[in-house]
Amino acid sequence: DSGIATNLQAAIQQLGESLIQNEKVRQVLNEKMVGLATNFSEQYNVFMRNNTKIEAHKQDTLLLQWRSQ
Repeated sequence: DSGIATNLQAAIQQLGESLIQNEKVRQVLNEKMVGLATNFSEQYNVFMRNNTKIEAHKQDTLLLQWRSQ
């Protein structure tokens, strides 16, 4: 075990104890997690829209190349 792993384990343990003992900590963490989930969802949607456009363009290009042969 490295010092970093030990410190990380202690921090996670402390967070878990705070979550058990403190409703305010749970509420704040929940709000942060909702924000992260929303942000990741929006980023994923943008990625998928862009990826779909790129794939459609690739297919159009291949079709045009095939037709020109």
